[in-house]
Amino acid sequence: MRFDFNPNLPHQLDAVQAAMDLFEYHPVVAPSMEIVESGALMGVRAVPNVLAHTDSGLLANVRKIQTRAGNLLPPDMEDKIPPRSGIISEKFPDSPEFGLLAGKTSSFLNFSLEMETGTGKTYVYLRTMHELASRYGFLKFIILVPSIAVREGVLHSMRTMQEHFRRVCRCFVRCSEYSSEHPGNVRMFADAVAPQALVMTIQSVSGKRVVARQPLESLSGESPMSFIQASRPILIMDEPQNMETAKAKRALALMNPVFALRYSATHREDYNLIHRLGPVEAYGGGLVKRIEVMGVSGGDTGAPYARLVGVNTRGWAPSARIEANFGHARKVVTLKRHDSLEDKTKLPDYKGFAVADIVEGKNPRVVFQNGVTLARGEATGNRDKEKIFRAQIKHALMSHFIRQDALRPLGVKVLSLFFIDKVDNYREKGGLIRRIFEETYDELKYNEWKKIPADAVHSGYFAKSAGGDTERDAEAYRLIMRDKESLLTFPDEKRDDPDTLAKRRVAFIFTHSALREGWDNPNIFQICTLNETVGETRKRQEIGRGLRLAVNQQGERIEENNILTIIPNRHYAQYAAEYQEEVRDDCRALLRARFGKDWKNLPNTARRFVERHFSEAAMQPMTRAGEGMTRANPRHIKVREADGKIAGFSPEFENLWTRIAQKTRCKLRLDGGQFAAKALSFMPRQISGMEVVVQGGLLLVDGKTGGFVTHASTGTERIQVAADGSHPDIAGALDAMLRGSGARLRLSRGTLCQMIRGDDKRSAKNPYGWARSAAAAIRGALADSMDKGVVYEKVDGKIFKWRDLTETEMSVVGKHVAQLGDSEKSAYEQIKCASDVEKEFAEQVISLHEVRLFLKLPNWFKIPTPIGDHYPDWAILLSGKDGGEELVLIAETKGEGIVDESGNALLHKLPLEERAKVQCAAACFGSEHGPLDGTDYKVVNKAGQLRSKRR
Repeated sequence: MRFDFNPNLPHQLDAVQAAMDLFEYHPVVAPSMEIVESGALMGVRAVPNVLAHTDSGLLANVRKIQTRAGNLLPPDMEDKIPPRSGIISEKFPDSPEFGLLAGKTSSFLNFSLEMETGTGKTYVYLRTMHELASRYGFLKFIILVPSIAVREGVLHSMRTMQEHFRRVCRCFVRCSEYSSEHPGNVRMFADAVAPQALVMTIQSVSGKRVVARQPLESLSGESPMSFIQASRPILIMDEPQNMETAKAKRALALMNPVFALRYSATHREDYNLIHRLGPVEAYGGGLVKRIEVMGVSGGDTGAPYARLVGVNTRGWAPSARIEANFGHARKVVTLKRHDSLEDKTKLPDYKGFAVADIVEGKNPRVVFQNGVTLARGEATGNRDKEKIFRAQIKHALMSHFIRQDALRPLGVKVLSLFFIDKVDNYREKGGLIRRIFEETYDELKYNEWKKIPADAVHSGYFAKSAGGDTERDAEAYRLIMRDKESLLTFPDEKRDDPDTLAKRRVAFIFTHSALREGWDNPNIFQICTLNETVGETRKRQEIGRGLRLAVNQQGERIEENNILTIIPNRHYAQYAAEYQEEVRDDCRALLRARFGKDWKNLPNTARRFVERHFSEAAMQPMTRAGEGMTRANPRHIKVREADGKIAGFSPEFENLWTRIAQKTRCKLRLDGGQFAAKALSFMPRQISGMEVVVQGGLLLVDGKTGGFVTHASTGTERIQVAADGSHPDIAGALDAMLRGSGARLRLSRGTLCQMIRGDDKRSAKNPYGWARSAAAAIRGALADSMDKGVVYEKVDGKIFKWRDLTETEMSVVGKHVAQLGDSEKSAYEQIKCASDVEKEFAEQVISLHEVRLFLKLPNWFKIPTPIGDHYPDWAILLSGKDGGEELVLIAETKGEGIVDESGNALLHKLPLEERAKVQCAAACFGSEHGPLDGTDYKVVNKAGQLRSKRR
């Protein structure tokens, strides 16, 4: 197959034109040979680039580009946000190792273009290079990349695109590789009158002892760097955020460039940004694949698992980032010396996991007081690792086979990429990951796959060079890095020769970290992360390997069925939120670089511009599908336009809020021994074993907000895991789970142990599963005990205070929107409700003449109950019967079947715990016996039921 390149994609042409606009009115420069004096007798011969524009002229063009683009510079802010120079300048000592720049200063301008991974960034900068040569006569280019993997990808792209560029740009830039093994390429690069490009890694020029800075006999005693310096190259930097150290910047200046063009999806510094195609724009515009996350999580989540993510030596004291269990999930926390995981997690099984020492250096590690020592990436207590890996690999293979069946008619060969934790787990014949993969493949394969052995369909790249350790390593390197066409072509069992057949059979690629940046393949449809993805590897780097739209056997891009499935070892929503957090981090970094640390305090016009074009709703927390914002009614909640803070409330609002703002507490007396026996009677008949949970969601862009949302897209699969026979502190775990559930009941350790002994066989079989069931049983028994009577009393001096920001646009989960306009009876103009019942209720309430004001209560307004907090739906201010008296109702809206047509609550239809919470709310607010005067509590489903007799 051969790739087919579309020369007319608008988003790519816009990026190319942005670079061309830098050189508006620049003349076409005729090449001429120059001889530059050096330490050698003959000097250095070169045909250099000649830049006719001055720095001030280029910066003036930058400002024109930013003003025209519409998403780079706030309107009417040209004078208030001065352009940054974007200049890198270095002065070099008078020493031969610095070549032609010995004793001189090198300064050059930098220009940045942001393009999301998968949108054709490499094509754009290669085409830009050809257009600069064709339109303005620039001849010498250096493409600087961060790694060998990226270098190989660029060289492959140049080989496959050369005829395309000859036809489209009517010129061709000869591209060659620079490496320490081929330093002589620089002489031809410098001498040539035709356009030339060298592809180099930053490592090949950034050290003192690199070959590029050494005099070579093959170059008449000159260093390769001298020829590069004499050529005055244009630097084209791929992933420049990896070249921001002082050492790297000095290496850039040493090449004596005329200017640099920087291309990245994640710029961390602002060097004259002239084009921006952000992640949400690319995703929402269908320029990359959609993302589906199939999370695999769980196992023995109560065990004392701990993994060292990394050590931070900055600041006055070193710290360690530790991943640990937090209830049903794993999170990363930062610990310093003497900090304890037991304190952080509130789980007693982490007793002894206090940090005794943090060791810095080349092999950082953390030492705990219990003797456990972890190097970076190592974990303890990860007893279910094999089960989780097996579930991940199984679902990657299932997704691969199903997707290949669906895409075969379109001529698309599906590929899967696996990031692994340790190289030996794959390279060794009996390595854990290799063994699981081949066993699972043999178990699941069908149709044409049945004839192909497991070891024929996978390959891996781990080496830092083409050699590797074996000939198979070298073959894998050539296939993955230099022969994408074979990977993308279906095998033909009858026509292909053995070598070709072996290449084309490969559909599963394994790597450690070498392919996380720069390398990609359009037909990667599954990325399985077997490498504890909460670590140092960024999710945007991993996901980026598969974002490009797929191609068929003719090399043509296909528009349908472009979904990338990520299979991480964590819950899908947690992974999606972490991915979004990385998007926000990158956005914040660019904002700080672009507008300074005080970008949040920009004038209104500029702030709205930033929110629209830079935040892309990525500056907001990750939302669930259907989540939105409720808009305040200025009649009742008055907001200052300058800073968005509340300026005041209407008298009706203050009257309503004053009546319900008093905080209360509840009391319930029980006999401990009797209650423990009752709780055991609520235990389920069966307790599921420890399990691995597989659950998925699809990441989409909301058409209204422009932000990411996640939709649950698959069911849940549970895989049982056997216990290992250990006996943890079940009583402590149970107490922690009760506290974590919000229950206010505190049972003594003796009472908890009495429950454990009463069900000793099941509690030993699955300690943490039993503890979770016991916590639920205790809450159920407590809910059933509410008929004993819950008493509420006021908490002196404690009230709910209306906060400034979140209430003006309060987040409310739900896709049901009540549009109320500027009705004087509603505190909000628009409310996003949790159900149709709530939506219809809100729309009906404003038609009742006795309603003075009603309010959707914020999510921090809660009533304490013994089994956890209760959150009422509405507060409603009503006229009294005589027209003068006013009273307040706190209403709970439930559907039919819970409330009958007469407005009577059928509480027996509610789940036990919810019924108990409603009864507690009635005890708190009920005007006949509650502590708050002039209030009442009703369960309704229609607004008309507010008129009926009160509880």
